[in-house]
Amino acid sequence: MLVIFGIICTLTTKKLHQIILWFAPINILATIGICIALLICTPDKRSASFVFTHFTDDSGWGSKGWSFLLGFLNVAWCMTDYDATTHLSEETHDAAIRGPYAIVNAIFVTGILGFLLNVTFGFCLTESYMDDIVNSPTGFPVAQIFLNAGGRSGGTAMLFLVILVQFFTGASALLANSRMTYAFARDEALPFSNFFSRIWRVTGTPVNAVWFVVIFCACLNLIGLGSTQTITAIFNLCAPCLDLSYIAVIAAHLWYAKRINFIPGPFDLDTLLKPLKVSKLLNVVAIVWVIFISVVLFCPTSKPVTAENMNYAIVIAGFVAVFSMIWYRFTSYTGPRTQDVMGSGPGERGGASSAEDEEARDYATFA
Repeated sequence: MLVIFGIICTLTTKKLHQIILWFAPINILATIGICIALLICTPDKRSASFVFTHFTDDSGWGSKGWSFLLGFLNVAWCMTDYDATTHLSEETHDAAIRGPYAIVNAIFVTGILGFLLNVTFGFCLTESYMDDIVNSPTGFPVAQIFLNAGGRSGGTAMLFLVILVQFFTGASALLANSRMTYAFARDEALPFSNFFSRIWRVTGTPVNAVWFVVIFCACLNLIGLGSTQTITAIFNLCAPCLDLSYIAVIAAHLWYAKRINFIPGPFDLDTLLKPLKVSKLLNVVAIVWVIFISVVLFCPTSKPVTAENMNYAIVIAGFVAVFSMIWYRFTSYTGPRTQDVMGSGPGERGGASSAEDEEARDYATFA
């Protein structure tokens, strides 16, 4: 599958557009179709009070409130990776406007569809769902819900749609990853940066970066053959670390905006939501929420905590953070090479002084 994704991501930007263009409508239609099919075909559905007020605390923590917070793992997985579009900014017309609009639209669409899907699954649970679905013989609770509703053929059809959406998601994720790798290599932040930042003339795409990511991901997945706990910890990094990377930029903006006479681009949240002017409030809420929910997602999901059920994601995240800071400290990386920030000399941004220019570099690097 990684090789297939690599071939797709090697294609020209125009071909990529023609392929990825199908992702959004297939994802939306498949999600809506599955929700409708499950609600119609599931013979014995649960009540609304069960779906929205029932809590089962099988984690061992002895708290329904904590179980409720652990349930945000589903939400965290739904509400991630909508920033993938920004990694294609250099291949997009009017990226300064279309990129942010794509993110805002993705958040709304993903939030609505994710909510509907999770609620639908709640209605389609059985009374003894811990035995019948969570611990079903299939080993895959969602597949068991499909099987209960549509039988063998209907369940297979719904599962096929899920696999199709996952295929597009994998291609999109590798596409974003390869473009991010190219961007870091272009800024000389990686070993062999000259090699990984090359653009293949035939397709106009960073082919070397694409296949580096393919090989790296293949090696990373081999860890699962030796240690289930380690590969699970790596997978568990996805939601909290993506969210933390988002608020890093938001925090940098709040901290440096006034210090460097920050001028918003053509897309501005206050302009979009005028006359509310709530962008700073939303920024603060986002930072507080992500820090809070990241603590929850890094905690063990069951108690008593043992070596087998420990959530080692925090260990992997700590290693990545320490390694990144050491790498930044001992390399010549000075931040993104953007003409508007890095390319301008001291005092060229609305009368900024040398000190302000240095802070602008700090802001660009942090972002």
